Amino acid sequence: DIEDAKKKMQYDPENLHLAIAGHAGTGKSSLVNAFRRISDIHPQAAKTGVIETTLSVGRYPDPDPELPFKRFIWYDIPGSGTASISDWQYFKTQGLFVFDVLILIVSGRFLDSDIELLKNCARYNVPTFLVWSKADIPINDLIAKERANNQQMEEEDLDMFNFAGPAPPTEQEYTTAKNKFCDQARMNIKDQLHQKGLPDQRVYVVTRKGIQAVAK
Repeated sequence: DIEDAKKKMQYDPENLHLAIAGHAGTGKSSLVNAFRRISDIHPQAAKTGVIETTLSVGRYPDPDPELPFKRFIWYDIPGSGTASISDWQYFKTQGLFVFDVLILIVSGRFLDSDIELLKNCARYNVPTFLVWSKADIPINDLIAKERANNQQMEEEDLDMFNFAGPAPPTEQEYTTAKNKFCDQARMNIKDQLHQKGLPDQRVYVVTRKGIQAVAK
């Protein structure tokens, strides 16, 4: 199975093979493009969309001709967590046991299927990294709620609050909300990993603004 999977992935021991995995809609393809420092509209970009656009494993060599980047091969993995396939079947079918590194993308919630993916990676000694994507949404929610509290707004009035008007978030508001969300997200994942008997992991939090800053 391992040799078949390596052949399917065009595995080359001279390169570093990095899989980007996670649930549908977590922004995997955009992160594949950002890691390769290209925009979503670049001719060599992984296809992105509002719905899951990755239906089969996409293989994307890094476009940088310089070392070490030219040895990086990025893989966009179809979304996990479907009812029709078990977590183990998903791990096995996608050949995730052959990769040198797996980057797990989470957004909104850290799910049981994410935990199982980390467990299966540990079984096969595949190093993992955790990335919480699309952090703009909860960060902006925190800013709105904090402003509402300060202005003693009613809860139902929050829907009327948006940042397209005359008062966009100040730098202090954004920094405070960002730090609060990062602490909450990391603590949430730490607690769930502990409950499942898994070691703590560093959680990298990314926003759309951050992705746009590194994409060309």
